[in-house]
Amino acid sequence: AVVSVLGVGGVKNENISCNKEHLARKLVELSKNNELLKESIANKSAALEKALKTSEELKSALHHSNQPSSYLVESIKKRDLQISKLKTELLNLADNVKKLNQENKSLRAAKEELTLDLERALKNKEKLADLKSMLEKKMTMSEKSQPKPVVFTKK
Repeated sequence: AVVSVLGVGGVKNENISCNKEHLARKLVELSKNNELLKESIANKSAALEKALKTSEELKSALHHSNQPSSYLVESIKKRDLQISKLKTELLNLADNVKKLNQENKSLRAAKEELTLDLERALKNKEKLADLKSMLEKKMTMSEKSQPKPVVFTKK
């Protein structure tokens, strides 16, 4: 509104009082808007703080959830390595068992040969004992059947 400086006495006051009322309304309106904006800022600040807190909680949860998974991954890697070592050891033991079975088989074959040799030796010993016994009998018989030699001596 334009304030007229020149004019008839009452018009100037009227314009000023209109302006004052208008300015007062404007001031009240702006004060209300200011309060509403302050409330809006406070609400948005609270919402922002809540979102930041939630974000921090989620980050913390993510960090904690990553630790167990990394622990699990590391644990699984260790177990896989242990399983691999055990498989290698199992293969080595299986090879040893195979070698030992072959050695056992060859030792059994050697035992069988020695047993057969021992049986033959015992049979030969029996035959030799029989032959010795027979020779001794013949010797004693031949000594008995022969005449005693006559000894000529001077008396």
